[in-house]
Amino acid sequence: MKKPAQTSIEVQGTVVNIVTQNDDDYQSLLGKISQVYATGQVRATQAVNVHITETYWQIGHDVVEFKQEGKARAIYGKALLQHLSRD
Repeated sequence: MKKPAQTSIEVQGTVVNIVTQNDDDYQSLLGKISQVYATGQVRATQAVNVHITETYWQIGHDVVEFKQEGKARAIYGKALLQHLSRD
């Protein structure tokens, strides 16, 4: 491993050494953080998609139940959907 490159800065009167981008350990940490962040984004997107799908499925189910009025089949028309879309 090469020697970490450092930069010194002053924070509230205290000199602090900061490891810079040339350090292998820093690059490894940055890679791990990037991977965790990307994985989190994917998982969050998947979770949202699941809930959106469930929401629209439930809306469709409720519309069918309303339109069928308990019957096995319903005669569909555009009037109900047009009315719902306006509201």
